[in-house]
Amino acid sequence: MRWVGLFLLPLLLACTPSPAISPASWPAQPAYVLSGQNVAGGFASNALTLFDPYRWTVLRTVPLPHSWAKNLAVDPEGNVWIGYSGDMRRSDHRVEVYSPRGERLQTLQPCTDPEAGITFAAGRAFIACAEDGLQGRVVVINRKTLEVEKDLWLRVPDAPLVLISSAASETAVLVLGLTTGPEEASYSVLHWIDPQTLTLVAQHPLGKHTDVWRILPYRDRFYLLNVGSYRQDRAQANDVLIVTPGPSLQIVPLATSPAPLWGAIADGFLYAYHNPTWNSTVTDPRRWLSRTDLESGQVITWTLPQGWDAGDLAVLNGQILLAHWEYWSGDRYDGLYRFDPESGHLTLLLPIPDASSIGVPRMQPER
Repeated sequence: MRWVGLFLLPLLLACTPSPAISPASWPAQPAYVLSGQNVAGGFASNALTLFDPYRWTVLRTVPLPHSWAKNLAVDPEGNVWIGYSGDMRRSDHRVEVYSPRGERLQTLQPCTDPEAGITFAAGRAFIACAEDGLQGRVVVINRKTLEVEKDLWLRVPDAPLVLISSAASETAVLVLGLTTGPEEASYSVLHWIDPQTLTLVAQHPLGKHTDVWRILPYRDRFYLLNVGSYRQDRAQANDVLIVTPGPSLQIVPLATSPAPLWGAIADGFLYAYHNPTWNSTVTDPRRWLSRTDLESGQVITWTLPQGWDAGDLAVLNGQILLAHWEYWSGDRYDGLYRFDPESGHLTLLLPIPDASSIGVPRMQPER
């Protein structure tokens, strides 16, 4: 039966984690691509890919559990946090913490389906969990001890609540959830948690045609990208909701371009990827990018290929990066792409199967 061993040897080698490159050749701050959303493929390509953001080379590929991993977060110490939420039939409770070089430091089990974001403030991690869809939960973890400091349950009276996104600064942790309303439309609820006292300060409904999957902290404000805005009349456009925490919570709508889904803020500009079909029954092949000058309000848009879906957008070293994977291509076109605003072209920088999220180094400490 020696032929069995010879047959299995290449397979075993192919499944062996990629070795780390010599520490002397690593950048001071690596960047990351998460592969973790291809439920149809059984999550066979789930991995954390570490890459050099200057030379665009892969440093290491770390295999991950076969469970839905919808986002990743890089804490101020450079550690990588990933939450898992099972598959279409079962939930997961795990949050894994990896070192900046990809070594697994800890596996936590704070709650059910920690998929609505992991954010950082006041020396803590705030893990937002979908739970049962009737109520949500935020588990507060001390980043030094990795012990639970507090459990916060979030509820909407007489209505369901599904947590989908979160963000944090030193003054506020914002957690967004979808709920129901009087009409057939998307409705969202904003929760404001004080990261110092660990108390719920306010709960605020955002109204009809709101569906926020990305929240961007910038200076003293939060920019909520509302992919549901394509249903809103343009005279009352609510593409971005600008939230200013304070004695009285201020929420101001900003018209940019409809259906912003993913985005990033760099050098005073808000970059966004737009997909009107996200979390919707709409069939629309259009996809595009936008750049909004947050001082002047000027908006520039660029067209992407029809049906070109992105799992994430980041801006790194002045370059617009997009994570892309396709159900039907057999990984041929999956990977990390760069968009050139001058030519309007997409360039594949790193071929990575099922590339779905991007983690960039934290360039500034928490404020």
